[in-house]
Formats: sequence, structure tokens, C-alpha cells
Amino acid sequence: MEEGDADLMDLAAFHSWVCTQERRYELVEGRPRLLPLETAFHSRISMNVMRWLITSLDRNRYDLCSCQLAIETGERTVRFADGTVMPFADDESSFSAERALFIYEIASPEILQLDLGPKRAEYATLPNLVQYLVASEEAPRVLSWSRDDGWNWPSEPETVSGMSGMVRLAPFGLSMSLAEVYDRVSFGSDA
Repeated sequence: MEEGDADLMDLAAFHSWVCTQERRYELVEGRPRLLPLETAFHSRISMNVMRWLITSLDRNRYDLCSCQLAIETGERTVRFADGTVMPFADDESSFSAERALFIYEIASPEILQLDLGPKRAEYATLPNLVQYLVASEEAPRVLSWSRDDGWNWPSEPETVSGMSGMVRLAPFGLSMSLAEVYDRVSFGSDA
């Protein structure tokens, strides 16, 4: 064990500790990391995606989860996504989204590199995950990684831009318009 490893949290310790915190944290290689506060803009985009999922998916087949469920991506790493979709299960006591089929994040400029880098790589190791989607806060643009028929992740995302764009949701055989993702969201003239 390396020096300082005794100070690292394991998953059980983190789950107990994080429930007592007022702010949101993730656990990264045993160390808690404070997440930035969400803006109203971020929340609106996230809720637009969640609302679309709620009205489009069969609730007897899928559980839709907000950012409160943990996604354990390693022995000492816990992430929290803006939203997940899992197969429906009767286990209502779980704190974990380990069965996630679909994960989405709303990327603010402060966390864009995290969502596109370490989180994407970690999520790709989840055994049931079919698709990871990142929606930009800065412009109507969505990046999407979906497993192919051989269950491999693409090295580059599918990029969909513009309010008339449609993003395919592979696990469900559906497509969602960016106009729905960005409903009631105004971008500057640069977007």
C-alpha cells in the first residue's frame, strides 16, 4: 500500500459519508471531489431530457433515475450522472445505477472535460450500458456514444447539432429531437 492510501475512502465509507453532505460529491480513486453547483440552465436541459424519457418510455419496463443514484465505476470510484435509465426492478432500496442502459450528462463549461474524458472512459466499462449522451449547455449540440453490434464503443461520438437535429436513443429504438432537449433554452447569436 502506498503512503497516504489509509486516507482513501472505500465505496461503503463514501456512501455513508456522502449522505450527510449538503453539496454533491463524487468519489475519484478514493478521494471525494466536490461537484460544481447546477445552474437553472443546466437543470432545465436535464429536466427536458427526463421529461421526454418519462413520456416516451414504458415505465413497466424502465426505471428513470435522476442524479441521486450512484454509478460505481471502480473499486474506489463513484460517479453521479444527470440521469440514467435502467431495466425496471423491484429493488427499491438500491443506491446504485449499476444496471444502467443509458446515461446522460448536461455538460457545462466547468465539467465538459470530465464528462468527455474520465467519465466517458469509466462508463464504457459498465457491463449493461448501451449509450452515453452528453448535451452541451453552450449550444444545441449532443454527443453520443453507442455500442455497436459487437458490443464495442466507438472512439468518436456521433455529433448532432442544431434545433432541427435528431439524436438516436439506441437502447430504446427511439429518436429525440434537439428541439425537445433544448425546449425553453435560449442561446446567444453565436450558437
